[in-house]
Amino acid sequence: MSAVRTVLRDVPGGELGVCDAHDHLFFASPRLPGEELRDASAARAELAAFRERGGGAVVQWTPYGLGRRAADLPALSRDTGVHVLAATGLHQDVHYDEGTLAALRGRAAEVFVAELTRGIGTS
Repeated sequence: MSAVRTVLRDVPGGELGVCDAHDHLFFASPRLPGEELRDASAARAELAAFRERGGGAVVQWTPYGLGRRAADLPALSRDTGVHVLAATGLHQDVHYDEGTLAALRGRAAEVFVAELTRGIGTS
């Protein structure tokens, strides 16, 4: 049986329900000042409203280094009953400062594979 890895556990695909396939619960890009999404209470309210309307799963697409607040996602999922899936990878390079890109140079694949196999951590 196929399963989908969420921030809490592997879930059989048939149990996901209605899925929002591209969302940003948290996001912060130096290229988009003033458009940050940093409020955990607002994210919780959005997930709860989605659940009340029949939603079952959200794919949180904020990538590495853009304020995805991965450590907050499990509690949001538990509190709202919405399955949350988290992404790895990078956005377009214009969204990163040179220090972030330099730190990943030559090791991006290693970082992303580790996020897929061991977990995202707190980034």
